[in-house]
Amino acid sequence: MHDPHTHDRPATHGMLLVGQQKAFLSHLPMFMSPHDFQVIFEVKFREANQDPGEVYVRDRGASHERIYTWVPKPCVLPSLFTASGGNAGMLGKIVRGHFERGGTPITSDAVHADISRVLFSHQFTPGDERPTRLRYLLFGSAGEAFVAHFITRPPDFDHVLSVVLPDPPPGLDGTLRLLEFSDRQNTHAQRLREGEELTATMMSASGPASAVPVRIKVQQELYDETGDLAE
Repeated sequence: MHDPHTHDRPATHGMLLVGQQKAFLSHLPMFMSPHDFQVIFEVKFREANQDPGEVYVRDRGASHERIYTWVPKPCVLPSLFTASGGNAGMLGKIVRGHFERGGTPITSDAVHADISRVLFSHQFTPGDERPTRLRYLLFGSAGEAFVAHFITRPPDFDHVLSVVLPDPPPGLDGTLRLLEFSDRQNTHAQRLREGEELTATMMSASGPASAVPVRIKVQQELYDETGDLAE
């Protein structure tokens, strides 16, 4: 039985950090409470004695590490995307690498991550239907765009890549679009690969009414996880 009240307890919700022009956090989910949410935030970092966003950008440029993670102090995840008044945020630290797999903190644990936008939030439920065709969530801007695999039910995979849009759609900045690749099955084996250039059908998050073709060039794979979503 799925009990929504179990999500009220605070927990540590690690997130993938991507973007240099703007910072985006993608929650690292699992199919168990209280981690059973796919969520993407746009955030701004601040701290009393330094600019943690600049620290992160400099470190990424120097290290060439693909994975950076955000480790907030225990919080109730749904409260971050259901808060009214636009005052939601987290306190935590930025880590070079995966925070649970030998990552190195590059800031103190007193960094504020103020949530500018909630681009996507979805709680997994046993009734979720898995799309037969490969789907990704497109977010960012025309100058710096990313895609994250649309997660539904186990077994599944969390996959985030940077992409280039040769002919970017208008209004991408601050919004999120759904991409469907009609020639790919929705499996890890047929996931997007670095260096590919292909066409997807782009839809609004609410459905296919405004579906249009969009060309994308896949740049760099930033995260690929199957184990946490095996069951």
